[in-house]
Amino acid sequence: LGLNRLFNLKLSAARLERLGLRLGTDVPFFIRARPARAYGIGEVLRPVRALMRLWLVILYPGFPIATASVYRKLPKKLTKPTSGNSIRVSLRRFDRFTDLLVNDLESVTLESYPKIRSLKEKLLREGAAGGLMTGSGSAVFGVFGSKGLAQRAFDRLRNEEGVQAYLVHVLNR
Repeated sequence: LGLNRLFNLKLSAARLERLGLRLGTDVPFFIRARPARAYGIGEVLRPVRALMRLWLVILYPGFPIATASVYRKLPKKLTKPTSGNSIRVSLRRFDRFTDLLVNDLESVTLESYPKIRSLKEKLLREGAAGGLMTGSGSAVFGVFGSKGLAQRAFDRLRNEEGVQAYLVHVLNR
């Protein structure tokens, strides 16, 4: 997107998505910057409409985690039990949204990095309806149903020693 703007290439979003797919399967998702469900290997995107406005407080503990080291510690499983969650319902109802907050890598990372576990617990104590570690870490986020509640949590947690805090809302259109 940046090169397209910088060099005034005027490439369409569809063309950028095809080019982005060569860089990584998740790249096309970020070209249009709107909520979508991805199919295939990430190249087929269908817009998701009518999402609620959610607020996130993101906490970065000040250190990175090597993804490869997390995956090496993860027990290998051939199958994963289904949760029975409806993504379609959960994206529209706040009381069901937190059902989607699952990250199998937390079992490995939170055990090895107590600071990350502590930050996640603090988000939940501050009123987050749910919380989750991003990818293999090291950031965690809490999901809030209102800007006011998120702002209060952000104000209390942003001064945590060595932590970078961010207050954002999710894309909803």
